[in-house]
Amino acid sequence: MSSRMSMEWHSTKARLGLALLLSVLMILPFASVYAAGSVQGSGVVPTGSDICVEGTVIDHEEKPLDDGRIVTASYNGVSIAAAVDEDGEFEFDSGLTPGRWNFTIDVVKEGEEWEPVTPASFDVQLEYGQDDCYQIRFKLRRLMTVVVIKIDEDHNRLADWRIRAEPASGNKFAISYEEETNGNGEAIFRLTEGKWIFSELPPEDDDDLQYENVIPQWGTQELNVEDPGPYTIRFKNRLNIDGCIRVLKQDVPPADSGDAPFPLQGWKIWLERADGTVYKSGYTGADGKIKFDNLPFGPYTVVEETRVGWTASTASSFDVTVSPDDGGCILVVFDNAQSEPEYCIEGYKVDANGGVGLPGWTITAEPLEKGDVEPDDVVTDGLGMYKFTFSGNDYRVPGSRYEICEDYEDVEGWVAKSPICYTVTLPSTPGACAQVPDFVNAQVGHSGSYSYSSHERSGKHYEGSCSEIYKVKPGDSLYGIGNRYGVSGGAMLDANPWVRNNRNLAIYVGQEICIP
Repeated sequence: MSSRMSMEWHSTKARLGLALLLSVLMILPFASVYAAGSVQGSGVVPTGSDICVEGTVIDHEEKPLDDGRIVTASYNGVSIAAAVDEDGEFEFDSGLTPGRWNFTIDVVKEGEEWEPVTPASFDVQLEYGQDDCYQIRFKLRRLMTVVVIKIDEDHNRLADWRIRAEPASGNKFAISYEEETNGNGEAIFRLTEGKWIFSELPPEDDDDLQYENVIPQWGTQELNVEDPGPYTIRFKNRLNIDGCIRVLKQDVPPADSGDAPFPLQGWKIWLERADGTVYKSGYTGADGKIKFDNLPFGPYTVVEETRVGWTASTASSFDVTVSPDDGGCILVVFDNAQSEPEYCIEGYKVDANGGVGLPGWTITAEPLEKGDVEPDDVVTDGLGMYKFTFSGNDYRVPGSRYEICEDYEDVEGWVAKSPICYTVTLPSTPGACAQVPDFVNAQVGHSGSYSYSSHERSGKHYEGSCSEIYKVKPGDSLYGIGNRYGVSGGAMLDANPWVRNNRNLAIYVGQEICIP
C-alpha cells in the first residue's frame, strides 16, 4: 500500500468514527427523555391529543338534529366550542385535559321554542388511557304553542273547563296533557310536532253539568301540529243551565229564649223525582246550606232526614217544581227544635167493618218485670190511635217488656176479632216507638171479618218474629231503620218480604216495619 493510499484510508476511518460518535451523542438526549417519561412521578405530562369526545344531538323522535347548534366544553377556566354538523354529530378532538368537564348545548334558537328531553348541561370526568373517544348525547324537542279557547253559544269565555290533548295514532313519542281554562277561557299547551286529539270536560265541581256540542259537533277535534305555529282552536257548547234548589237547615230555639235560628251542619238532604227515586243527595255545610244545581226542569220532593231528639217545626218534605221562570234558586227552609228523647208504645183500635179506628177505648200497659215503670191507662183518639210515653232519662225503660191490653170486659156489644193482649219490647235507644198490632173488634151481629195478617194495614208483619214494630217516618229507608237497630239489610227484607214488591225497595211514611 502506497503512502498516499494509507493516509486516505486513515482519514476516511477517522471521519467515519467522528460521524458515529456524533450520532451516539445525538441519540442520548432523546433516550433520556423517554426514560424519564417512563418513570412514575417524573412530572412529564402527555399531550392533550390523547383525549377526545364525540357526541350526537337528536330530537324527541330520535332523529338527528342538523340545525347547526353549538356545544361547549368547559373546565378550569378553559372553554372549547364545537358545531353540530348536518348529521347531528359533533367532536372535541383536541384541547381536552384530564378533569371534570362540563358539556352544554345551546337550547335557545331564534324564532323557535325548544326544551331538553335529557339535561342540556352535564359533567363528564375525562381521563387519559381511553381506547376510544368518550360518547355523549343531547336530546331536544321542539315545542309549538296551541291555544284552546272555550266559549258558550253566546261567546262568553268559560273558565275551569278541562281540556285534554292526547297524541293521535302514529304520534308515538308524545304523551298526554290536561290543562284547565283560565279566567279568559283559554288553555295553553306547548306540544311537539305531530297529530293531536283534543277533547273537553266540564269543571270538576260540575261533573254533572249538561251541555251540547256546537263546535266541534262530536266533542273532539284533531290537529296536525307542525312548523310554523302557533295554533288556536276553539270549543263551543250550548250549556243547559237548568234549575237550582237551595236548602237552609236551622235549629229553632225556644220562643222565650230570644235567640235567632242557627244553622245546622251535617244534616242529610235529598231530592226525589216524581217516581220516588233519589236524584241527588248531600249534607248541609257549616252555614246550614246545601245547593243542588244543574237540575233538569220538573217536579221534585225535597226531603230532610229525621233524627231522634229533634222535632220538625216545619214540614219534613216539600214539593217544588223547577222551571225556567224561577230566575234563580228555589229556597227551601227546614226548621227543627231540639226535644227531649223519649220512648213510646203506640197502636190502633179498629172496627172490623172497614178497618176504621174506634175512639174512646181504654188501653192498658202492664210491665212484665218487677220494678219497671207502670204507665197510666190511655184512651184511643178519633183515629183509634193510642200512645204510651216513657221518659228518656230512666234506666228502667230501655228494653223493658210490657203487656198491652184492650179493656174488653167493660165494653158491651162488641166481639174481639184479635187477641186482646200483645207483648211488646221497648227499643234500646229512644226515638222509635214500639208498635203494637191492631186490636180489632166487631159489633155484635156483624158477619164480616177483618184480617190482621202480616200483610195488612201499612205492611205490618206479625208472626211472632218481631222484636218491635216501627212506623216509617219521613226520610226513613228500610236499610237505614235496620242499621239503627243493628239488623242487617237481608234480615230486614226477610222480616218484611212485602217490600221486595216495591220499586227500589221503597217504604212510605206511616207504614209499619217489623224489626226482627
